[in-house]
Amino acid sequence: MCSMDESCVYVSFIKNECLLNSFDENFNFSSSSGKKVFQKKNFGFQEKAISGPDQNISNVSCLNNSYLWSHNTNSCVLCKAGFIKYEEFPFSCYHNKVGLRNFIESKSYCESMNSFLLRPKTENERFFFIKKFPYRDFFVDSFITSLGQIYKWSDGSIVFGFDVWQPNNYDGKGNLVQDSLMILSNGYLNDASGKNNYSITICQHN
Repeated sequence: MCSMDESCVYVSFIKNECLLNSFDENFNFSSSSGKKVFQKKNFGFQEKAISGPDQNISNVSCLNNSYLWSHNTNSCVLCKAGFIKYEEFPFSCYHNKVGLRNFIESKSYCESMNSFLLRPKTENERFFFIKKFPYRDFFVDSFITSLGQIYKWSDGSIVFGFDVWQPNNYDGKGNLVQDSLMILSNGYLNDASGKNNYSITICQHN
């Protein structure tokens, strides 16, 4: 789990409890102890009985790219229609759609697919997607509404992984002009105007 949380510094395993040790938005050190404890789970990625959309039980492999491993049910779950799982990220399914869209249009499109805009919380995810879709700019699931506001993912967690001197609201001159986030070709996050139109939208669901 630490590899999927960029604010995580290290993991300690004490009394059969796996604790994430991280920094908060003010860079104060904290532990998951007393907040949320991550216990060891044995992920059954191999053959397993799963209930499909037709409510019939069938044997499938969670290694199949049509299934993700759900933390909520602790089992394999079928990806939504039009989504696939990448083997590098077994806990989510993804969908991409080509076509010019601004931030609101991209976000709305993903919501219409019962999903959300891409949330690349780790360096591994960011670098994977810029290699998967080279020479493409795309929005991620975070925006602000006022200057000085901290960028957070829509699930409330803090965004990490900005490029040097980012976010900087470039050329804002005291006004908020760059209110959304996108991934640069170097794999780091950069603020951008939500009015920009990018050629691909990437959606995600867990």
